[in-house]
Amino acid sequence: MADGTPELTIITINRNDCAGLERTLRSVMEERSLEPGELEYIVIDGASTDGSVQLVEEYASRKDFRHGISFWVSEPDGGIYAAMNKGLARATGKLVGIINSGDTLLPYALEGLSDIHRDHPGAVLYGAFSVMKEGVFDWVQGFTASELPNKMIPHNASFVPLDLYRKYGPYSEYFKICADYDLFLKMYVDGVPFVWLNRIVCDYALGGLSDRAEQLRLSESEAIRRKYGCYVEPSRMQKAKRAVRRLLKKIFFFLF
Repeated sequence: MADGTPELTIITINRNDCAGLERTLRSVMEERSLEPGELEYIVIDGASTDGSVQLVEEYASRKDFRHGISFWVSEPDGGIYAAMNKGLARATGKLVGIINSGDTLLPYALEGLSDIHRDHPGAVLYGAFSVMKEGVFDWVQGFTASELPNKMIPHNASFVPLDLYRKYGPYSEYFKICADYDLFLKMYVDGVPFVWLNRIVCDYALGGLSDRAEQLRLSESEAIRRKYGCYVEPSRMQKAKRAVRRLLKKIFFFLF
């Protein structure tokens, strides 16, 4: 931070998830790899009514954490990507990570991140996340960025140079749940390098998508792949498997 620019900006967005937000705030503000002043922390709340605003006010005033909240706001917005864009408009760090309410940044997940960025200044850096089900570890999600033409890499375990966000962003607010995939695939198709961090960055509290949201995800993902020339028509077997999964999900929901 010799030039006064933070090494990293982390953005957290929240709407009525006070308990999850507190876990996220603590995990970021207690981070030990970066020196005070090297981490810029931005919190964007969507006019929560569950105590989240009071929680952010309290944490923003506390001096007992290694890092503070650099900027926060609570006001109505147009959804998750509008909130992310609001945070990006405020970001000044060389790298930007988005660790949303409910996700927990792991201790020392950022170890050496600034050095890796200096070695690969024009690259997206990405890792994996651990999936937690009711507070218990369930599995790890992470795979090579070469799979981007088929699926999204973990967004909450990725760090994007601010210059790339300025060039390729902001997130499209046309998409409701896949604008991150749209932006990352745009960069990938344009030849932006992606560098694997070989680490688990955060814990993700599994919530699960409703059947309607799952259909929206599939629809948006297909539209995005078509947009960038990556779409491949699924085989009969793939279509059959999807149909079976949807049926089993409905049966499970009905029985339990």
